[in-house]
Amino acid sequence: MRGEEFERLVAEALEDLPEEFQKRLDNVDLVVAANPTRDQMERAGIGPHQPLFGLYEGVPLTKRDRGYHLVLPDKITIFQWPVEAVCRTNEEIRNLVRKTVMHEIAHHFGIGDERLKELRRMDEGKRVVETEVRARYAETDAQGVVYYANYFVWFEVARMSYLRAIGYDYATLERDGLGFFIAEASCRYQAPAHFDEELVVRTSVGEVRNRSFVFEYEVYNKESGQLLATGSTVQVFIDERGKPREIPPKLRTVLEEPAL
Repeated sequence: MRGEEFERLVAEALEDLPEEFQKRLDNVDLVVAANPTRDQMERAGIGPHQPLFGLYEGVPLTKRDRGYHLVLPDKITIFQWPVEAVCRTNEEIRNLVRKTVMHEIAHHFGIGDERLKELRRMDEGKRVVETEVRARYAETDAQGVVYYANYFVWFEVARMSYLRAIGYDYATLERDGLGFFIAEASCRYQAPAHFDEELVVRTSVGEVRNRSFVFEYEVYNKESGQLLATGSTVQVFIDERGKPREIPPKLRTVLEEPAL
């Protein structure tokens, strides 16, 4: 994508903000750069091989006092090449640009990463169950990076945690003559996980059909909050003979129930 096209996407994302928020950005410069500098990576707490999509540099509105005057404008930088590196289509680029712009502007208003994640989940109306895991030595390669297939192991741990949280652990389903098999699994990798890092897998339910439903996963570094991977699995319900069957009505109700 040409630079001017990318800049137009950033401008469109800014224009989508409600007017009352735009009025409070008069002392904020929103710029585009190809890649972050080493200093910017260090300020963001990002490693050399991890993507940085955007960066807010300034003093959040919530931390300003009477002594805040005669200062340079706050600065928000959106980095084009890291965004394009993880996107396959122009529509994915557009969505990630918008998400990144909103994320960095939220920091200007004093909203931290954890609160942003909470607000996003509330906006989507989804129940989210968090499962903590630690990257074991056996799950890494010679460079200490977690082998890609092990993310699917974490997905399994996380979906079992989700089922327990809603009162439908797998053992109970089996005793009732029910079960499910995985018909589809996918994972998109954003940044590496390393040996002994503490991670959080956030699990939610996506589409619920007659005989199947989708689990959606997000894997974060617990310390930095960085998104490492996203994925999904499609579960198809079966009876005790292994034949596909409809999801039990009570379970369907729980799966479709929005977060409180």
